Amino acid sequence: MHIVDRLGVWLTNIYRFINSAFRESIKPFVPAVKAWMQRHKERREDKREDRIFRILNFRIMGEEVVTVPNVLSALRPILALLLLPMRYYGVPLTITAPIFAIALLTDKYDGVWAEQDGHTNFGEFLDPICDKIALFILVLPDLTHLTTWIILPLFTIELVLFVISVGAAISMHLGGLKKSTNLSSNIFGKTKFTMECVALCALAIGFVDFAGWFFAIAIPFALLSILGKAKELMRAHYHAA
Repeated sequence: MHIVDRLGVWLTNIYRFINSAFRESIKPFVPAVKAWMQRHKERREDKREDRIFRILNFRIMGEEVVTVPNVLSALRPILALLLLPMRYYGVPLTITAPIFAIALLTDKYDGVWAEQDGHTNFGEFLDPICDKIALFILVLPDLTHLTTWIILPLFTIELVLFVISVGAAISMHLGGLKKSTNLSSNIFGKTKFTMECVALCALAIGFVDFAGWFFAIAIPFALLSILGKAKELMRAHYHAA
């Protein structure tokens, strides 16, 4: 087996082991949340309840948009935007750290909740896009302190991945790709974002040099992520043709 394939299998096993712990932590809440959402998806006469009905039943390309995993994904860049002025004005770490931790944890919980609730193409597209937006926002305050030869290649690769994801979603909408095409991050993309999260934690507590090293480690995983995504989309395009 190719060394990259071996690495992918090894990382996937670690990822599944970590996910199993997160999966167990949400199991008690999944039935209650699903029951609440199902109950409010039925039309009601009350105006407030009718608004909830319209929101919960909003769809894109026939898929539900307002699901728990998608809400958790969208929460990530929102919390990142909230942290931006707080860091600028020197809000104490005791206040920003919990918000920062919640923002990072949404990346784990949206995935494990999707495993319980069912994956959607829109959710698989939204998750990595929200990752990139949150990353750009959180890095902004420390951008001048980070080494250019690390950040510039990494951000360029992230931009390429962003374009690939958007292009794949548009192609799927126009019929160039099957709806069953996987738009989610591959294992190398997930590992890349984990390295970036460690770097962001280091930045939050002022360890800029330490953060730089983890951003550097993320670069090869980002390149492998691009190669894997390109291979997946080429295969999907070939079968669609």
